[in-house]
Amino acid sequence: MAGLIVCYVIRQIQQLSSVGVTCHMVDKIHSSGRGTKSSTETVVVIPARNRADLAMNAVRSVLEQPVDDLHLIVSDNSTIKGDRSALEAFCRQISDPRLLYIEPPTALSMTEHWDWAMREALHRFDASHFLYLTDRSVFKPGVLRDIVRLANQYPDKVISYDWVTIFDHLSPIIVERQPQTGQLLEVQTSRLLFYSSRAIFPRCLPRMMNCCAPRSIIEKVQKRFGSVFASTAPDYNFCYRCLEIVDDILYYDCAACVSYALTKSNGASAIGLKTEGAVDFAANLNLDGRRRNYATPLPALDTVINWIMHEYCLVQGETASGKFPKVHLAYYAIRNIESLLTALAYKLPLSVLGVLASLRTRMRKILRLQWPMIADYERSPKFESVAEAIHYAASVPFNHEMTARHLDLLHG
Repeated sequence: MAGLIVCYVIRQIQQLSSVGVTCHMVDKIHSSGRGTKSSTETVVVIPARNRADLAMNAVRSVLEQPVDDLHLIVSDNSTIKGDRSALEAFCRQISDPRLLYIEPPTALSMTEHWDWAMREALHRFDASHFLYLTDRSVFKPGVLRDIVRLANQYPDKVISYDWVTIFDHLSPIIVERQPQTGQLLEVQTSRLLFYSSRAIFPRCLPRMMNCCAPRSIIEKVQKRFGSVFASTAPDYNFCYRCLEIVDDILYYDCAACVSYALTKSNGASAIGLKTEGAVDFAANLNLDGRRRNYATPLPALDTVINWIMHEYCLVQGETASGKFPKVHLAYYAIRNIESLLTALAYKLPLSVLGVLASLRTRMRKILRLQWPMIADYERSPKFESVAEAIHYAASVPFNHEMTARHLDLLHG
């Protein structure tokens, strides 16, 4: 009986994924022209910590964008003297007037640093729009131009976009297959909160590290909550604070960034990797004796799904807002199980993943169980070097005519 219940809930989740959402296509974006002259002044913030070599790549990817009225802040929160010195020297040698290197007065936790850097950005520049780029990511060539163009056309809207992950802890290296149409979609935040209450987190959720936010929205968040970022996952904390304030967002269906260097990731423990970044992140969590996911129905579950759900539940509790539906416990439980399975898959050799892919194909008609990592193994391109993987990920073009199944959650 229990097995039948699990299968039923899984099928309900899959049916939910094909339900239409209040949403419509606004436009398609075409990359043309060398630059964009507009009234939009944009600040990109790169929060860095003990990853100078990666931060340098992120800096280059921003300064190479053909965008006018652009400012770049590198906020260096490094605790390793060599990394701090190397990144500071790199920024000084570039000698680009658009680039500003800053350091917090003392070493901060990730959340505290993100919030400090945002306060500095708001204070130092009278800019209209702000973006974050993590030091493990790079912008694809020319894509920031299109994002700024959209911000100029829709100056009061939060515009989110997608990203591609390179799984460079595996051998061979796998590049996530992320289809992209270039469509611009308007998405009602009430529906994003509805899905979130069921532990379904569309990639269009605006997490600051994947969105361009107007100053007016950021300042509203700051005024309402006393800070822009808080809690343990600053990106999703901002997301749900933002969704409580706005009624809709725009989603640009473009994998604008490439994320890599998983072995240096703060959140790598979600896939079973114990990295220096993850250890450092955990050591700086200020939980006052509580579990990390204390706001969730099951705080003991240490999964990425529960990390995100914690931020949803936390903002829901802070605001007592009727916009936040109650957590659907059945979906919540199943999604955490899926997260545990995904974490297990990341630990397995690719030869074993190949066998599981075959078994998954045979069992698909019976259970309809979604195991994303196995599916990714089946269809993802593979490379021998990180440089080759980044080059490939950054050069995948739009497919305007494709059947955009990945947008099923968003299409009305």
